[in-house]
Amino acid sequence: GLFFDSEFWDKGTELEVTFLNGKKEKFILTSKYKYIAEDTPDDVLDTEKGVYRVTVMTCIGEYVEGVGSKYRVYNVFTKK
Repeated sequence: GLFFDSEFWDKGTELEVTFLNGKKEKFILTSKYKYIAEDTPDDVLDTEKGVYRVTVMTCIGEYVEGVGSKYRVYNVFTKK
């Protein structure tokens, strides 16, 4: 997928998001998390809590029947 190499992104990596209305905002990678798929906290993608952010998720590792890839990597970007 589009973010297949995101597990290798370094903190400080910049991301620019262009919204449907043409507005652009810049974000910076501030946090990285890696979880075994079934151990991922329920609130990891909760957009109702915390600071304004963009979270990019990718799946990595061996394929596990009924789960998908074994691991989930989350890169959290906050507004620059």
